[in-house]
Amino acid sequence: MCHFLGWCEAFLLDPKGRDAIELSPDEILEIAARFNMPKLYQKAVEITGQGMQYLQAWAVVGDGSNRLDSDIL
Repeated sequence: MCHFLGWCEAFLLDPKGRDAIELSPDEILEIAARFNMPKLYQKAVEITGQGMQYLQAWAVVGDGSNRLDSDIL
C-alpha cells in the first residue's frame, strides 16, 4: 500500500497528472490530507492559497477575550 500511495502522490504532484484527471485544488487538498501525502498537501495549500480572491474575517469581541464576533461560529 505504501508504494501505491507514493505513486499516487507523485502522479498528483505532476501538473500533467492533475490536468489529466481534472481535480480542483480543493479536491487535491482533501485527498492529500485524508491519505497522509505531505508533499502533495504542501503543494495543494500553496495553490489553494494563491487562488483565493479574499478571505472573510469577523470582528473581534471588544471584551479582551480574543473571541470572534460571529453568529455562525
